Amino acid sequence: MQRWGVSASSLPPGSEIRFRDPTVWEQYKAQILAITAAILGQALLIAWLLHERQYRRRAEMVAGHQASDIVTNVRGLFGKDTQEKTPTDINKLIRTVLALVYIDLRKHSIESQVNLSEQLPPIIGNEV
Repeated sequence: MQRWGVSASSLPPGSEIRFRDPTVWEQYKAQILAITAAILGQALLIAWLLHERQYRRRAEMVAGHQASDIVTNVRGLFGKDTQEKTPTDINKLIRTVLALVYIDLRKHSIESQVNLSEQLPPIIGNEV
């Protein structure tokens, strides 16, 4: 039809076109869909990795602050400086320690059960 300059729209209704060149979509439909799916999969994996990296950075920052507080407290224990002692919630201290060792407990398949009384009076000490 291209050879004679006839367009498909000028043919009468119900005409059948034979030996026509397939379009790119008709010819490569499976490959186009596979490549699109692969690119979408990669985009999802990259987004997940970026989310995990942000989560890890936050966790490292929190752990760094906690480690810094612990080192400062231990140095103070062996120094001549007097440490600030304030009323402290013992339940909060126990939960903080359990949060610090949670990964190690999980790695060794150790399950901990804690039953703390909320009616305990505060103790005098250093929270760190």
